[in-house]
Amino acid sequence: MKKLSQTKQFVRDVRRMHRRGKDIGKLKTVVGRLAQGGLLMQNTALMH
Repeated sequence: MKKLSQTKQFVRDVRRMHRRGKDIGKLKTVVGRLAQGGLLMQNTALMH
């Protein structure tokens, strides 16, 4: 598993997404998958 570090800008962007009603669970899924060394499918539109 890779070590994750969050920049201040990333934290602000996540807060902004949350306030706008976006699904933060999708973001957590993507970040978790990448942290475990996994890959994302090209045709997956996770953030739309």
